[in-house]
Amino acid sequence: MPDSRKNLRYYFEDRPLHGTFFIYRMDNTIVNSAAGDITIHDLSGGGMRFFSRLNLPVTDRVLLTFSFRSLHKNFTLHGYIKRKEKQVDGCMYGVFFPDEVNDQKNDLVRTVHQLNIEHKERQS
Repeated sequence: MPDSRKNLRYYFEDRPLHGTFFIYRMDNTIVNSAAGDITIHDLSGGGMRFFSRLNLPVTDRVLLTFSFRSLHKNFTLHGYIKRKEKQVDGCMYGVFFPDEVNDQKNDLVRTVHQLNIEHKERQS
C-alpha cells in the first residue's frame, strides 16, 4: 500500500459503526476482560475514534482488542488509547493501531478506501 493511503480516514458522519472491545493485555499479563460496546465515528489504517460510556485509561500499558464489521468484512484489531475527551454521557477516544500486532491493517486500509469511494459516489 502506498504511504499516502495509509492514513486515509473515513468518517461515519450520519451512522456510527457499532463494535465491541475488551482489554486484551495489561503490561505483560493477558487479561481477556468482558466485552464493552462502542460506536466508531471515524476509522483509518492507523487508528480510529470511538465513543464509549466507560471511563478507560489513556496509556500504552493497556492493549485493547476491537471487533467490528464493515463492508461485509469482520475486523479484529489491537490498539492503545492515545486521546480521551469527556462528554456528557461517556467519552470519545482516539486509538492507535500499532503495525506489529495487527495483521489486518492492509485489509482495513483497502476497506477505508472503498468506503470513501462509495461515499463519493453517493454524493454525486
